[in-house]
Amino acid sequence: MFMLSINLPFVTGYSFDQNETKSNLPTISSNDYIVSKHFDISLDKGAMYAFINEQGDLHRKRLIAGPNDKVQVCGDLVYVNGFTRNITTNWKAEKLKSDKNCSNGSAFKLSEEEYFLVGDNFSNSLDSRHYGPVKRKDIVAHSLYKFQLNQSGSISKEQTSLSVIFE
Repeated sequence: MFMLSINLPFVTGYSFDQNETKSNLPTISSNDYIVSKHFDISLDKGAMYAFINEQGDLHRKRLIAGPNDKVQVCGDLVYVNGFTRNITTNWKAEKLKSDKNCSNGSAFKLSEEEYFLVGDNFSNSLDSRHYGPVKRKDIVAHSLYKFQLNQSGSISKEQTSLSVIFE
């Protein structure tokens, strides 16, 4: 099974792997398997992607901002063009309040090849808030679905999409 999961992207363009972190809880649990697509990747806000960071580590995070978006980090929250979205608000946009103190945060505009990705578990995720924007060339897969296997190796839960719709 290990060799098959490694070779799948080269043979079929798809892979599946088991999640090993808590950075996307509750969306993805540690015993979930993820199906990812490695070809013809279009980048959409609200979808999950796998990318390789500068240290060569593979991460899976949700894309919340893309080229030419203005990003402002304010504590754990990220505002994109003046609005924040996170799992606690069910990904609905909330406007930046004028009385919100973001003096400890940073604000910048993403370039044509930059994307901002965060884990769903904002309080326990090493993501673009810590290491900055991700270059397009470093995004290697679109994480499509999650599922779990039961003791016999068959799927124990229905496949669940990992994308959310940003209005």
